[in-house]
Amino acid sequence: GKSKEEILNLRAMELKHGRVAMLAVLGWFHVAAGYHIIGDYAVGEHLDNNPLVNLTQMPMGGIWQVVFTIMCLEWVTTYVCKPPAEKPWDILGWSD
Repeated sequence: GKSKEEILNLRAMELKHGRVAMLAVLGWFHVAAGYHIIGDYAVGEHLDNNPLVNLTQMPMGGIWQVVFTIMCLEWVTTYVCKPPAEKPWDILGWSD
């Protein structure tokens, strides 16, 4: 059996990964629909609407910016602004 704290932590991780997956799907649909203005400006030409081909056309600097931003957000929510222990899934502190 797991303790109550372990179950709350597993629940928080499950919700966090679900939110990341939803954002990834939203990003995939945006690129597939032809909405990738930032990428077009970074490369200087129109990128492909296929998300996999689009990823290969992006410069490495842009990809590393995304990776670094994700790492910073993970660090902030893990060490700097820890969510309350009784509600670890509430990273912004919006629920009562």
